[in-house]
Amino acid sequence: MKRLTLCVFAATLLLAAGLLAQEKAQPPQESQESARPLVPYKLQVVFNEYEAEKRVSSLPYTLTVNAGSRERGSLRMGLRVPIVTSSGAKEGAPASIQYMDVGTNIDVIPNVDGSRLNVRFERTSLYFPEGEKRTDIPTGPPTAAPAWGDVASRPVIRQFSGQVELPFRDGASGEATVATDPVSGRVLKVNVSLNVVK
Repeated sequence: MKRLTLCVFAATLLLAAGLLAQEKAQPPQESQESARPLVPYKLQVVFNEYEAEKRVSSLPYTLTVNAGSRERGSLRMGLRVPIVTSSGAKEGAPASIQYMDVGTNIDVIPNVDGSRLNVRFERTSLYFPEGEKRTDIPTGPPTAAPAWGDVASRPVIRQFSGQVELPFRDGASGEATVATDPVSGRVLKVNVSLNVVK
């Protein structure tokens, strides 16, 4: 009887030791994810503007992203433009101005398992109602708000935003968005591509 009890006790100990070793052999979920190899990719976003069939501008932006990672990425490029909000209360007093960000914002958001990439982009630019780009924008603070008759010579802000999802695959690309400016008639096309960094 004692021999049988000793055998059962020894078997129980062996079974417990085996289960403990098996638990140690399996790393936690977070460790498995952190051990996943990261593959660097070059993400390129190109804003192409067309007038009829003629391309009038092309603005490329490049970021490096890692496949297998959940880390987000972002790019900000632009300038701050003074906007007149009201004229001075007294004659000759300076007008009130606020600064508005003008430029390009790109945000890169991987999905939960890191196999796909969501690319969000926003672009704001100066546009003159008369249809021509000007470089003689005054840099000093204005002394008064513009008169209604002078609106055509003042810039307005054109805004555009969109998003596209791409798989993490070498050579993945696509024309993300096509939009037509309702004022100028120009067409904006956004091309997004992914390539493994070699």
